[in-house]
Amino acid sequence: MGKNKPWLYLVLIPILFLVGCANPKNQVSKLGFEESEEGISIPHPVELEKNGEQYVTIFPIILDPGLWGVEGFSHKDLDVGIFPVVTDGKLKGYAFITEANLWNDQVMHAFVVGRKNDISKIAYLSRDGHFMYDITGDEFEFDAEKFEKDSNYKSKVLLAAGMNIQEIEKFWRSYSEKRGIEIPADFQFVEEIRVGSPRWEKFKADLATRLSENYKMPDGQIRQGYMPLNDFRKEATKNYGTTGSQRFGRAAVIPATIEPISLSVGTVGSMLNGLIAASNGPMGGFYSLAECRRGDLKPRFRQMSKIAKTLLVARDQQIYQLQQQIIQLGGRP
Repeated sequence: MGKNKPWLYLVLIPILFLVGCANPKNQVSKLGFEESEEGISIPHPVELEKNGEQYVTIFPIILDPGLWGVEGFSHKDLDVGIFPVVTDGKLKGYAFITEANLWNDQVMHAFVVGRKNDISKIAYLSRDGHFMYDITGDEFEFDAEKFEKDSNYKSKVLLAAGMNIQEIEKFWRSYSEKRGIEIPADFQFVEEIRVGSPRWEKFKADLATRLSENYKMPDGQIRQGYMPLNDFRKEATKNYGTTGSQRFGRAAVIPATIEPISLSVGTVGSMLNGLIAASNGPMGGFYSLAECRRGDLKPRFRQMSKIAKTLLVARDQQIYQLQQQIIQLGGRP
């Protein structure tokens, strides 16, 4: 890719279905998203301000293509979806899909409420909370209930699946170098932001380029999401649970108390690359453990992604060979 500008890298990496029902864990874990609106929106940053939070830590992570295939969806030509982030302490966060980059890695933008020094191990979960993933997108199956109740088990799982701040930094620096991207020595992939600072205001504005809609929930909480109010109302009333009596509820009454809200956070506009979307199906059954488990399709989606990446490597090799031929002929590539 040559010596790309660091800002270009930030464009590439910046800023929730239906086959078998054998898993006994047929409830959404308390670690996952139990409410429908959680899978399509996040608490707006103004909620952190109201709660007196002082810092957030942000970083990019890679979405497992298998998880994207079974719990992701597309909305108006955008790849969208939100997933829970966990740490070895009480700090929790969110990760939301941005775009597939030039190497066909679906990158997510994650943030955790808290300072870098307060975070040791970080991982993210499937929306139902029963599968864990490291920052590179590798899957780890674990016992969600035991993870929540047994601190020793939690530490053991995160020791295997979690990554600390230094490991995340090292991974992304190596990822960049292997792809010919120059990153300044003082650049940090894991960034700590002080709430209320100029950088915080920019963070809120950048967030609004992706999650451009704001809603006031019945309890007064302000949330930020992808879709217009009417679409959000419809999706937020659906019950996407995984028990037989919960699946694919479609007849809920729309709560009229969900309101649109303007927070004067400007949208810079979407930054779209050529997207490789594994699933464009209807928004229904947003969990790997849903009836007719789409979780069984994870290997297929991963294979599709692997094939696409192989083609991209071949492309880059051909470009390199052509460049060398031009040089040999005395030209400049």
